[in-house]
Amino acid sequence: MAHNEFLLKILCDTPEKAKFIIRQTSLQEHCKRILEILKKNPKSQIFLNKVNKKDAYNYYDIIKNPMDLGTVGRKICTYRNLDEFKDDLDLIWSNCLLYNVADYYIDCALNMKAEADCLFLDFSKVDPQVPESYTIDGIFVENLKPLLKKHVANFLLHAGFQSCSKNSLDILTDILEYKIIGMIKEAVSTEEDR
Repeated sequence: MAHNEFLLKILCDTPEKAKFIIRQTSLQEHCKRILEILKKNPKSQIFLNKVNKKDAYNYYDIIKNPMDLGTVGRKICTYRNLDEFKDDLDLIWSNCLLYNVADYYIDCALNMKAEADCLFLDFSKVDPQVPESYTIDGIFVENLKPLLKKHVANFLLHAGFQSCSKNSLDILTDILEYKIIGMIKEAVSTEEDR
């Protein structure tokens, strides 16, 4: 980690930027470790891949948002916090409980949920969340992400988009926030030059 901290000091000119990068990179590591531990559980075997229509012919009629551990693994780099990662895992267990009546499958889902919940308790202690407000380059920034996300969604709707994935909306919101912070920094530096 000392090697990484040295590189962060070279790349990041403020402690806030370094904390952000550490949070994003450590988040992926935490998610990967949780997923690896879950996959080692013998009861995880039924959740490793998508449900095959041959094995459960009406599964996709009942389950509208399917999820499996393989898909979660492919999405690791898209999660912005542990809650998003946990939501997908919880979707796996709840889908299983919704579709199945056999004790074996119910036991597997409950066992996996209990193990995942324990892992999240441990790992959430080291996952710093985005604060309500923060400072970037000495500029106080209030966390207005929910409001920005709402405006981006409204803009997309008025621009003719009928739907937008959550990931796309999150990325567009991040870009807008980055642009706004850049404009604020530029305005402050212009004001200081006067």
